[in-house]
Parts: sequence; structure tokens; C-alpha cells
Amino acid sequence: MDVLELVAGEAPVADARGLSFSPAAAAAALRGAGWLALRVDCAAVGGKEALFAAFASALGREYFASNWDAFDDALTSLPYDETSASGYAFLMENYASLPAETAGMFECSVKDAAASVLSNHGRPLKALLF
Repeated sequence: MDVLELVAGEAPVADARGLSFSPAAAAAALRGAGWLALRVDCAAVGGKEALFAAFASALGREYFASNWDAFDDALTSLPYDETSASGYAFLMENYASLPAETAGMFECSVKDAAASVLSNHGRPLKALLF
């Protein structure tokens, strides 16, 4: 399976660990196919506040409030209508480093945001776990 097949699936969160492509190769392939692909390294993320900071950096934001509601708002308020991207992907590197509770909340947030983005903007939002 290649990365484009992985994002073509219905699941908004997909496990890419153990597949034959690296996060860098996945990002390049997605960008080549017109996707906006942002890499988020979870290696040093010890909890939700650090995850929020990593996302703020990846999204080019100086700050957003450190709570799940603000995180959900950040995922659903990207400039989806102002870009010609055919899809949006967060490549979550070293995902196994996230504490289980943080990972579970992250996945719920992505699933909710993906449904909203698809409904409101007609484009997929995915998180690929590496």
C-alpha cells in the first residue's frame, strides 16, 4: 500500500507504522498529489500541552489555548476555502511516544474535525500515524 491509497480510505486516522514509506516520503508524495501535508514530531510530546504546542508550530500559529476545544477549533478553522489543496494530512511522527490518554483524545478530535471539514469544505482531513 502506498500513501495515496492510505489517504483514499474512509478512516480519518490511519496507521502508517510498518508500511514501506517514511514520513518524509509520504509528505513528498502527498504534496505532489496536491495535498497540504504537515509533519508533527511526537518524540518529545509528553502530554496534551506539548501536543498543542507542536501543532501550533506546524500550523504556523504563535499560540492557541491549551485545551481540547481550542484544538478542535484550530483543526476546523484552517483556511480550507483559501487554498487549492485537494486534502489535508497531519503526519504524526513517533506517535507511539504520546501518552495513551492524549493519543485517544487526539484521534477523537481528528475524527470530529475530519467530518466537519469534509461536510463544510468537501475535502478530506487525515492523520497518518508513524
